[in-house]
Amino acid sequence: MAHYWAHGPTVNEKERQELTAEMRAFGATDEDIENYLKANTAEEDCIVIEENWPVLQWFLAIDDQFEYVQGVCTGIDIASIQADVQMSAREYTPEQYKHLRFLTKCVTRELNSRLEK
Repeated sequence: MAHYWAHGPTVNEKERQELTAEMRAFGATDEDIENYLKANTAEEDCIVIEENWPVLQWFLAIDDQFEYVQGVCTGIDIASIQADVQMSAREYTPEQYKHLRFLTKCVTRELNSRLEK
């Protein structure tokens, strides 16, 4: 998901392996991963497992909260995220927060990978 958000569809084997590892961390089955990779082309939408939909919606609501220092992404501003949750009266579980943090760490890595090229 992080790779798709940062770069678009997966295009090479290394990206497919990283995506597979991310999906496994989020609880995807081998069948889920296989189906996603088959459908993940430039012409297809990104598939989200239903149980992860609230996390993705949360991520998209706060994806403007990434912090940068001298052009390097340092991650999301946790205090801003907490304030956003409180002020918007949305409720998330600790498990969803754990998944959000994992997703934002993956996105941070993806955003910074652009600097390495």
